[in-house]
Parts: sequence; C-alpha cells; structure tokens
Amino acid sequence: MDEPMRKLIINFLLCLMVFSLFMGSAHSKFMNLKIDLLSRIVGGTNVELDFLSGKYSLGPAVYKLDLTVSDWKYEADLIGGQVSFHADNADSDGWMATGKYLSGKFKMTYTKSNLAYIWLEPNVSVFFGYFGYQWMWDNFNIQLKLGQSKYDILTTLNFTASDGSTLSKNIGSYSGTNSSFEFRLGLAF
Repeated sequence: MDEPMRKLIINFLLCLMVFSLFMGSAHSKFMNLKIDLLSRIVGGTNVELDFLSGKYSLGPAVYKLDLTVSDWKYEADLIGGQVSFHADNADSDGWMATGKYLSGKFKMTYTKSNLAYIWLEPNVSVFFGYFGYQWMWDNFNIQLKLGQSKYDILTTLNFTASDGSTLSKNIGSYSGTNSSFEFRLGLAF
C-alpha cells in the first residue's frame, strides 16, 4: 500500500473515532461525501468525506491531478483534512466557514522530442480558509465557497539531456497566497 493511501485510511479512521465521540442522537445524517466540480474540468479529483456533528463537520480531504497539455504534464497527489463550522446545523441549509489543509507532491514534467527532459517535484503544503453556503436536500447537497489559500513550496529542478546526463538544482522555498473558489456536490447519508 502506498504512503498517501495509508495516510488517507489513518485519517479516515481517526476522524471516525473523533466523530463517534461527539455524535448526538438528534441528527438525521452523519456523513457527507463531496466532490469539487471545478477541479474535474482539468482532470483533477478533489474529494472530501465529512462526518457531521451538530454545527461541525470534519474529515479527510484528497486532491489528485493528472493533466497533459502539449509537452507539459502536471501531476498532484495531496492529502489532508478539513473542518467546517455551520451557522445552523451541518445537515441543513446555511452559512459555513471552512478550514482545510493539504500536503503532498506536485510534479511538472516537460519533454520535447526526446531532446530534453525537465521535471520539478516540489513538496507542497496548502492552507485554505473559506466562507460559503450549503443547500441541503434529503441526501443531496451543494456547497459554494469563496476564500483564500496560502501555499508553501520546497522544490528541486531536475534536467536530463538526451545523452542521459542529469543535473539537479535546489531552487529553494516559495510561499504565496491565492484566492480560492469551490463548487461541491455532495451525498449525505
């Protein structure tokens, strides 16, 4: 079993245990499986599994990407978790605030006619903060969230020439912020 999958399973079990400690008997739904449609446009998979408890929801989050554009290939494998506070209840319509953390690898590869092969494989950490609204029907829900993300990147640039010679250069650490938007569809049960 690879490391990201093992971390996902551990996070899932940990969240399940924490959820069971806070679960009340008055809730009609206790889990919400959500997928972000915007990342699907570019071939990404952005999935969250929430455990609902009163005004809170928390659980693991996974982001994977496999996109090829011309001579460039982009791959991501990030895993983490998120927690949301709902103004009304986690299993009803209402405003919400969300914090999320993802960490893992992002790989960019450039190949041109077998002459050069260049790749970057940074370690990436991203913190997200969102405000949004959730519409909840029987078992279906929609979440719209707008917020800010802060990322930290530590990377090495690698070159491989057609003769097989290689060069690696540590290009340092970078940080920045970006605006974020999520449009999620979910199934609650």
